[in-house]
Amino acid sequence: MTLWGTPTWVRAGPAATTGPTRAGSDREHVIGILKRAGYVIPTEVMNVRMVQILDDPKGTAKSRRELMIIYGEDLAPTGLTVAQLTAEGPTGTRWKAMEQPLIDRASAAVSIDTK
Repeated sequence: MTLWGTPTWVRAGPAATTGPTRAGSDREHVIGILKRAGYVIPTEVMNVRMVQILDDPKGTAKSRRELMIIYGEDLAPTGLTVAQLTAEGPTGTRWKAMEQPLIDRASAAVSIDTK
């Protein structure tokens, strides 16, 4: 999708945060940043990963100079669990109803100044 006038790869989904992380992964880095800042990570979240390839204005995804934005929300206030949202697979009706509104909130919460 296009966000802030630039091709952006977007992936959203529910996730448990208590499982093991792969060493050196984006997830490991984000969890480390949040914990060092004193943030207590909820056990279940829904998040959006937005990636822009900075030296690829045509959106071919053939570079690795990237800007990654990860937006997350606690899943608890929805009254649903990761298991419930993934029971029908990644395109299940429960998750699909929540996915676009989450992406909309994520893209509205972040602004990028290209100047």
